[in-house]
Amino acid sequence: MTTPRTLTDRQLKALGKRLHTDAGMAELMDATFGSDGWVYDAADELWVAQDPKYEGEGRSYYLVRRGGNWTKAYLRDEVLS
Repeated sequence: MTTPRTLTDRQLKALGKRLHTDAGMAELMDATFGSDGWVYDAADELWVAQDPKYEGEGRSYYLVRRGGNWTKAYLRDEVLS
């Protein structure tokens, strides 16, 4: 997995203005999860990234909508098998 980069305050402010575009969201996801740490689900218009810090049972995912609104989803091991 690619190491996420750190954004400067100026870059973050500029990105905030672009979060309502696909390109801006891709940039946010790259900066947060690395370029290979997320996928885009076009059917649901949702960016999905596995939580790299989650250590519990099953898996944890970030689900991000255009504009930056997000939630987390947890899947138990029995759902994944």
